[in-house]
Amino acid sequence: MPNAPDACSRSLMPSSPSRPYALQPQCLGALSWVILSILACVEEGPTQKYARTTIIELRDNVVVFESPTFRVGGAEASGLTAFGSISGAVIDARGRLWIADGQTSQIIRVGRDGRVTDLLGGRGEGPGEFLRVQILGWEGSNVVVYDQSQSRVTLIDEVSDREVVQRVSLMWEDRPKMAIAGLGPAGENVFVPVQGMRIRGVVVDGMPTVPGWYEYGPTRVVVESATGASAVLLSEPLNAEDYFDGQRLLRHPLLMAPMPRVWGETVVLVGTLGGDILVSALGGGEPEALNMSQIPGVELASDARRRIREFLDGLSDQRRPGFVPLELLDERGLPDRRPFFDRLIIARNGVMWVRRTHDSGLGTRQWEVLTIGGTHLGTALFQSGEDVLVADETRVATVSRDAYDAAVVSAYEHSFRP
Repeated sequence: MPNAPDACSRSLMPSSPSRPYALQPQCLGALSWVILSILACVEEGPTQKYARTTIIELRDNVVVFESPTFRVGGAEASGLTAFGSISGAVIDARGRLWIADGQTSQIIRVGRDGRVTDLLGGRGEGPGEFLRVQILGWEGSNVVVYDQSQSRVTLIDEVSDREVVQRVSLMWEDRPKMAIAGLGPAGENVFVPVQGMRIRGVVVDGMPTVPGWYEYGPTRVVVESATGASAVLLSEPLNAEDYFDGQRLLRHPLLMAPMPRVWGETVVLVGTLGGDILVSALGGGEPEALNMSQIPGVELASDARRRIREFLDGLSDQRRPGFVPLELLDERGLPDRRPFFDRLIIARNGVMWVRRTHDSGLGTRQWEVLTIGGTHLGTALFQSGEDVLVADETRVATVSRDAYDAAVVSAYEHSFRP
């Protein structure tokens, strides 16, 4: 897999500091701005082509979530629900909510009434122990748990709690380091490369060494089969940049590179510049771009400064130093285009919950709910700062932070049906 951007990615790269995401003339041709905005770049070996695009018809079905069935966590919580760092969740067939706490290396299980039923794991390197636990989702009837520190995937049967451990390799000689994103039904490891960062056209391995703006290369989804063979399924245009101040890498408050998600034999990726949700089969084939964009990206820049200011002002004192300050963004120039969606959750039945990026500075968080086939089921509105953690056929759980920056998990009933 080459480090250099492909031809289609280059067409979406910065052309000047004042217009960091301007489109290049060679990509426009006879196509209009709106048509071009719904296309996504896909790499298949040496050739390049666009994904097949499907325009999604949005249903007028808006649900406001305000009254949870229960809440756990927060600054006043004690014991297992005094969460340190929530890193994924699932809802099993019994209706229990599994919550991974990456700080304590435990999985806390909560019943439908909000009471803790039991827990799994604990800090350690032995069977049933984790150093840095993360829940990735499902593989058949097994919950997929990943220990980043040990490069180990553990499959836990949701009924018997039986564990099957599968070692994974996150480093190949001819590829950059990989971060695992999920597991396929045939044992495929699905990775997203931790790309070297680009500055002034130079690839820098690892962390930045020179203060300045660093731009991530295209996000690629790499699938490793059980035999060790691998293939690139999806390619995403440049969509994230950070600033290195000499000591810390500061995140752009609007530009984020999301992780892909795996559902059955399907890989899904959000966060493209044109507002697409990219869907591809693990075994290859023509990818599809599900597009729900109804606002041309160029119009989103008009209120970008206000939204950034509201977003930064809404952060806690502990989190704000990790983001690029507004003054630096003003010097850089705000982008004309940016991702429409930046987070994705897939329920066990294949219903996707995707978050619209342009609502990050408003009083509510807007999530679109649609099937893996592209049928829009409705729009979910949550309080600002409240994000979907996991969903099933009838319930959705969110994670937020209270005034003391402590994690809170809330559970709701929902009526979105395929």
